[in-house]
Amino acid sequence: MKIYLIRHSESIDDIENCYGGIADFDLRENGIKKVEQSLFSMLKFGF
Repeated sequence: MKIYLIRHSESIDDIENCYGGIADFDLRENGIKKVEQSLFSMLKFGF
C-alpha cells in the first residue's frame, strides 16, 4: 500500500498569518493555480 501526503495550497489565512484551526478559509488565486498544477502533475503520473 502506498500513501501520498499532499499539503493544502495557499489560503487567505496563510497570507494574513492567522491560525485557522478547524476553520475553512478560501484559497487565494495563487493557491488555486497551485492546486491546478498539482492536479495535472498527478494525472501525468497516473493518479
